Amino acid sequence: MMKTIPAGLFALLVFTLLPGISKAQTPIEKAAATIASEELPPVAGVALGRVMKDQQVFASAGKMRQNGPDIDENTLFEIGSITKVFTGILLADAILKEKATLDTTLAEVFGEDLQEESAAGRITLKELTTHTAGLISFPREIYEEDDYNPLDPYANFDEADLLLYLNRFEEDQFENPGEYSYSNLGVGILGIALERLSGQPFETLLSEVILEPLEMDDTYLQRRPGFIPDAALERFATGHAYEAPAPHWHIDALCAAGAIVSSASDMAKFATAHWSDETPQSLRAAMDLAATKQTDKMGLGWHFRGERLFHNGGTGGFRTSLFITPGEQSARIDLRNSTGLAPEAPEGDLTRFSGFWTGTLDTGANQLPLIFRIQKNGTVFLYSLAQTGAPIAATRVKEDEARLQLGFASLNGTFSGEQNGDLLSGTWKQVEEYPLELTRSPKVPTELRDYLKDKVEGDTKELSGYWSGFLGGKDGVFVILHLEWLWGTLDPKIYRPDQSPAPINVSSLKFDGETLSLSCDEINASFEGKLDGNSTLTGTWNQVGQQSLDLTKSETRPERP
Repeated sequence: MMKTIPAGLFALLVFTLLPGISKAQTPIEKAAATIASEELPPVAGVALGRVMKDQQVFASAGKMRQNGPDIDENTLFEIGSITKVFTGILLADAILKEKATLDTTLAEVFGEDLQEESAAGRITLKELTTHTAGLISFPREIYEEDDYNPLDPYANFDEADLLLYLNRFEEDQFENPGEYSYSNLGVGILGIALERLSGQPFETLLSEVILEPLEMDDTYLQRRPGFIPDAALERFATGHAYEAPAPHWHIDALCAAGAIVSSASDMAKFATAHWSDETPQSLRAAMDLAATKQTDKMGLGWHFRGERLFHNGGTGGFRTSLFITPGEQSARIDLRNSTGLAPEAPEGDLTRFSGFWTGTLDTGANQLPLIFRIQKNGTVFLYSLAQTGAPIAATRVKEDEARLQLGFASLNGTFSGEQNGDLLSGTWKQVEEYPLELTRSPKVPTELRDYLKDKVEGDTKELSGYWSGFLGGKDGVFVILHLEWLWGTLDPKIYRPDQSPAPINVSSLKFDGETLSLSCDEINASFEGKLDGNSTLTGTWNQVGQQSLDLTKSETRPERP
C-alpha cells in the first residue's frame, strides 16, 4: 500500500528501491523509472511529485550527474519558465495592495527613465503577463553584448541594457499586439516593473511574498553567481543537453522569466498553498487572482488546460512541468536534469509512412495544427505553424508493421499511432495524453509551402543539395547547410553535428543569382556567401564576431572528413 502523509506539515516522502530487494512499485514509481530508462540518458534523472488534497507522494530515478548521487525530492533543478507563474502572483499581490492595476503602463512605472518617444511606454502590465504585448521572445541586443556567452545566454544582460532597449523601441517593432505570442522578454520587463513598484529587488520581493510564508527554503533565484548558498550547491543537479553536461544559467535583468531554482518538495508546498487553509490570506488572494482567466488562454502567468493551471520550463540542461487543479486540490510535478535522449538510429521500414501527415492537436485550451514530415530514411520533422513554425526533429523513430512511434526530446513529447490507409490514429503525450489523428497529404500542405515561401527569396532551385565546410578552417566547427527543394519551394536547415544532431532553423534566405544570404534568429547568426561556379560558396559566418566559412556542394549528406 502506498503511504501518504499530511501535506500541511510539509513532511516529505520519497520512494526508493534498494538493490536486491523486491517490492511492488506504485504508479508514480513506475512513471519515474520509465522516464529515467526510456526518455533520459544514464547521467541524468527525474523527480516526480503528486499532490492530492492533504497528501503528497514523491518518486525519483536516475542521477544528479555522471557518477553522482541519486536524485530525490530535495534535489535542486532549474525550473525555467515556471518562474513566470511566481511573477504573475507577485503582479497580483501588487494589484491587491493597490500599487498598480492591470492597465498600468510602462510609461507610468518607469517615469522619466523611459523616454516619451519610446513606443514601449503604452504596453500594460496585463499585456506583459498574458503575452499579448506584441513583443519578440528575446531581444537581439542580448546577442550583441561583447561578453555574450551562448552557454549562459542571459547572464550579462542587465537592467541598464534592458532600459536602453526599451528607450530605443519603435512602433514597427511590435508584432501583432493584442494577440498571444509567448515572450520571455515581456515577462522579464514585468519583473523590472515589479521592482520599481515595490522598491525592492525581485529576489527580495519573491522571498517576502511567496517563499518565506510557504517555508520554501530550497527555492532560490539564480540571478548571478553566488545567489545559491554553498550548502545547497551539493544538491543542485547538473543539467545536460542530451548527455553532455550543460552550464547553469544565470538570468539577470530577465530573471522574472526563468531564473528560479527549486525542488520537487518545495514545488509541492507551492502547489498545496493554492487551497490550503494554512496559506496566509493575502498570498492566497494573490494566488486566486493569478489563477483567474484574463484572456482565453491565460491568467497572470498561468496557462489553462481546462480547469487545470499549467506551465512548463526549460533551460540549457533542464526540462520541467507543473500542473495544478485547485478545484480538485491536486497537482503534478515533473523535474528533469536533461533535455532528453540524443537522436537514435531509426528502426524499421518507414516507406509506408513516408510523406506528409496533417492533424490538429486539441489540448482543451488550444487547437494546434500540426504537420509531420516522414522521410523513407527515417528522418522525421514536426512543424507547428501556429507556434514557431521551426522544424522539430524526432530523436526517436520506430516502425513496427502498422504502428509508428516518435519521440521529440526537445519537447519531452512522444507520438504513437497506428496506420489504417491514409489515416494515422494515435496519442500525443507531453506530460498529459491527447488523442491525435493525422491524415496523409499527397503533397506539401499548402500552409507549409506558404510558410517556406515567405522566408525564401529568389530563384533557389539550382542551389538545392548539401553544402558543407568548417568555421574558421579545418580545425573549426563542421557546418552543413541543407537546401532541400520541395515542390516549388526551398526548405533550408543548418546542422552543426560537432555540437548537436538537431537542425537549426533558417529564418530567412535570399539569393540574387550571385550571393546567398541567410539568417538564423534562434541563435542570432547569419551567413553571406558568393557563389563561385556551381559548387562553392565563399563567405562569412556572423555570430558574436565574424568567421570565414566556405561551403562545398554535394548531392548526399557529407560526413566530417
